[in-house]
Amino acid sequence: MCNTGGCGCCPDPSGSSFCDCCVDPMQYVLEQLIGRVVRIGTTDSSSGTYPSATILSVNDYIVIIRQGANTIALPICLVVGVQNTQVQNIALLPPPLPGDGECSCCERPVREFFNEIMTADVDALGPAFNNLSNMEILETGLGIVKLRDNNVFIALSICKVASILNFS
Repeated sequence: MCNTGGCGCCPDPSGSSFCDCCVDPMQYVLEQLIGRVVRIGTTDSSSGTYPSATILSVNDYIVIIRQGANTIALPICLVVGVQNTQVQNIALLPPPLPGDGECSCCERPVREFFNEIMTADVDALGPAFNNLSNMEILETGLGIVKLRDNNVFIALSICKVASILNFS
């Protein structure tokens, strides 16, 4: 497990770690999609969208994808989200019990906010999943929110959500 000993979404008090509490949950999601063609997005503003990538492997916080003729290693800590119809069926990690290592500065409040609403426009970091309009909130788990717009299913890192708009 990725553990900073503190909040997890923010650097720990010593400043020695930047591993956020959404990395393990995203790795768990990606492991369930190995062999599938997905749209995957990272925080990289210039080349962070891989619209037709096959997930080859997931290990040690690295996801290996094939996009066209290129094989690419992506750090999972920079993955914003993944889109595939199979996302509707994947399992999410359960949230921790209150006070049990919960990420209280970012992940927990955003996850709990998503739990209270049914639809929203969601803006996430990076180019792949910004300006998501009219999304239905399907489910939340530790570090991940599952969204749907018609037959488009997305697992989005809660720690990479920049804003939630027009929610109800």
